[in-house]
This record gives sequence, structure tokens and C-alpha cells, in this order.
Amino acid sequence: WSMFTLDVGRDYLRSYLPRVDEAKPDDINQLYHDMTEEALAEFEVLHVSREEMVVEKSADVRYKGQYHELEINFPAGDITTKDIERMVEEFQQLHKELFTFSLPWVPIEFRNLRLTAKVRSKKIEMQKITAGTKDSSEALKRKRQCYFNGGFVETPIYDGTKLKAGNIIQGHAIVEEPTTTVVIPAGFTVAIDKYGNFIIEKKVQ
Repeated sequence: WSMFTLDVGRDYLRSYLPRVDEAKPDDINQLYHDMTEEALAEFEVLHVSREEMVVEKSADVRYKGQYHELEINFPAGDITTKDIERMVEEFQQLHKELFTFSLPWVPIEFRNLRLTAKVRSKKIEMQKITAGTKDSSEALKRKRQCYFNGGFVETPIYDGTKLKAGNIIQGHAIVEEPTTTVVIPAGFTVAIDKYGNFIIEKKVQ
């Protein structure tokens, strides 16, 4: 399901190691430009234009001497000095949220620049099933002896392909589908939603 609904995308990374107060926006933008051109070349087989490609930028940042980084987002356009200043503020705040402290007097270093290039996929329309009422008797196939709670009891067997949206089944019961079997114990009910999902709930005593 994820494979068919997620956007098509690639991740790119360039090492970039200066202190934040020594970083040059022109250098940063050039590296992002290089990654964007690399993405366009790789998406060429999909006939994707620059306008169709969604670009997300971020940077790995740390306090000088740390062994771990935090990833901070950048705006999609050209990076400016103000963007770097906002990144520093966000880094200080996030570091405090995650580790309970910040070190505003310690120099901050860039480690990597990241770019994610994506092409929005066409969303799949989930098919809705036929609407019905609470009465699920049309889907009842037969009854047979099934083992529940230490003994055999006569159990309704339902054909899952004949269930309709809005149908309610009281446990104990069994629903047979082409690829699976759903067991509904006594004390539970199952409601069929408009997409054919089984919503199982325990009865309130």
C-alpha cells in the first residue's frame, strides 16, 4: 500500500563543515543547486520538469565538539543570512526540547546539507462497498460447530464478500474472506465501514 501511495523521491547530501557564523549563503545555494540538478537528471526518465519536482532542504547542525547532529529544515528557495539566523534559533530551541539544555555560548557547526526531491504521486481512490443496513443476514452462509472458550458452540459463518457498509455482526461469529478468516469472539461486535474495513469493538457490559 505504501509503495503505491507514497511520493516518488530521492535524498541527496553534501558535506559542508564551516561554523555557522562563517558560512556563506552563496556556497550553500551552490551546493543545493548541484543537488537539484542531479535530481532533475535522475528524474529525467520520469519526464519530470523542475516545476513538477518538490524540493525540501535541511541541514545537519551541531555544537562544536559534539558527536551527534540535529537536522534543521531550510526554506525551499535560496538561503539567506536571515535563514541561517533562524536555523540557529530553531537549533537552540530543539536542542533544549530534546536534551533539556542549550549552549548558546558554544559555536555551532554545519556538518551536512540535505535535499529531498519528490514528485507527487497520484493518490489512489479507495473503492467504497455497497451501502446496507445493520442487518447482515444476507451474508450468512451457514452455521457450524466451532471451538470457543473451552467448548464447541454453534457459530454463524458469514461470507465477507457479501457484507455491506453498515452491517453489524454480533460475536461469536466467523467471517470468511477469499484471503483470510476473521474470528469474532463472544462479547464483541464488528461493524463494516464504507471501505469494507472491519471495526471490532468489545461490548460495554
